[in-house]
Amino acid sequence: MERSRWPGMVRQLMAKTVLVVDDSASTRQTVTFVLGRSGYSVVAAIDGIDALRKIAEEPIDLIVTEVNMPNLSGVDFVEEVRKSEGCVDIPVIVLTIENDQKVRKRMKQLDCADWLEKPLKTESLLSSVESALANSGGKH
Repeated sequence: MERSRWPGMVRQLMAKTVLVVDDSASTRQTVTFVLGRSGYSVVAAIDGIDALRKIAEEPIDLIVTEVNMPNLSGVDFVEEVRKSEGCVDIPVIVLTIENDQKVRKRMKQLDCADWLEKPLKTESLLSSVESALANSGGKH
């Protein structure tokens, strides 16, 4: 009986941790469900300030963030992440309804791995997450 638990435990230990940052509860829940179902460990945050607290609490492998949020915008949040020791190289995927080219350019300057537009397309999200994690070095 003990042996049958090992594969699940190994998978859990190897799971990559994704931080999902969005002020929309429905988007957070959807992304959390999709990523969790695909074997990722997911931490959710309601805005950039909450996300910075979560990053300080546990190692994060990847961030999926909205741009337009109260308290601390996605751009300001990513700028803070890029300044934080140990977080500089965390891959970031933007998932947003925003289509402002200036914002898009700024996020590219901040070395975001991808820009995905809402509504969420599950296949695009999973492909982007896989690619970003494959190109990064692990927990930060």
